[in-house]
Amino acid sequence: MNPGSGNPHFLQAGRVAPQRGWSLGAHHHDSFCELIIVLSGKLEVVIRGSRYIAQSGEVLFYPAKEVHSERAVGNQLFESIFIGWDSASLDVAAWNIRAPDPHGRIQSLARWMLELRHERKKYAVLLDALLFAAIHAYNYENAVASDEAIERAKQFIWKHLPAPITLADLADSAGLSSFHFAHRFQKVLGISPMRFVRNARIEIARSLILSSDLPLRVIAERAGFADQAQLSRVFRRQIGRAPSSLRVLR
Repeated sequence: MNPGSGNPHFLQAGRVAPQRGWSLGAHHHDSFCELIIVLSGKLEVVIRGSRYIAQSGEVLFYPAKEVHSERAVGNQLFESIFIGWDSASLDVAAWNIRAPDPHGRIQSLARWMLELRHERKKYAVLLDALLFAAIHAYNYENAVASDEAIERAKQFIWKHLPAPITLADLADSAGLSSFHFAHRFQKVLGISPMRFVRNARIEIARSLILSSDLPLRVIAERAGFADQAQLSRVFRRQIGRAPSSLRVLR
């Protein structure tokens, strides 16, 4: 977690009782952030221009001031717990909207907070500690899931390298929004997704140049360049020499 002005402080906890057809129209919270722990059923949320569906075993995050709408989907009864904390305490700009809770740790912490919420003053220190643990668990599970998503995106790149690849394609393959995918990719690998694509194309082209007698126009096509001219431009700019000059090294 990136600290803001201090540690997060518990503000509230509540529960949506089991029901079908539950919904809440577009709204936002000016002064607090929320985690939504789905206990049963499925919850669809529209936020930051994207649509997410979370089910039992998953958790949603709503930043302060972000407009969002929610509705239960499917035939199963929907039930959830929500917990909120002061929005100024943490830098949440790069947090993902959804994370798994495969071991039920966040749910267990949320249930504990729900039990103590009516005696908030008495258990203030404990509630803050439980909240802090839940937030850490959320970020940990999010990071693990995101790293797996990055691996799926890398596999997508190598499989589809000859075809045009966009940031949206990669985000879809990873199951993340474009914003969060690009941020996570940069954090994990140290380069942007599209630079990774370009570097992969250069490496494939270089390998084919050194290991085959294929014409450069064919190599350009197989590596995903628009044409031989683009292949030559990229090679001169990135490695400082023409593609054909590599063949004298064989």
